[in-house]
Amino acid sequence: ITNKASNIVEDLETLRMLSKIVPDVAGGITEEKISNHCFELVFAFDEALTVGGLRENVTLPQIKSNLEMDSHEERLHNMIQDSKREAAKDEAMRKATEMKARQKAMQAAGLGGMQGIGGGGGLQGIGGGG
Repeated sequence: ITNKASNIVEDLETLRMLSKIVPDVAGGITEEKISNHCFELVFAFDEALTVGGLRENVTLPQIKSNLEMDSHEERLHNMIQDSKREAAKDEAMRKATEMKARQKAMQAAGLGGMQGIGGGGGLQGIGGGG
């Protein structure tokens, strides 16, 4: 925070650090790149500044390292979620195969494919027929 009591040199160093963070994190200084990486920029600024707005004593590589730790946790979470999805997909495939096998067994026994569900399997008796 710049005020009459602050050190202008420290304030300039803080601004220099923030000006280095933007192109490094966003991959450039265009409006599109900055808006696409806005949350990463906020996280990087949070690493560089204290709650009161004072500069943390960190370097750009340290900030990048701290940001990578967060994304490592995110990758781990995503891997767990992907694993759960794959397990659910495998279970669904197993059950579908099991149902097909059961249906083939019923057809082989002479019960027909869908007669058990409808209760007769035909349209006999509808419309008088005879």
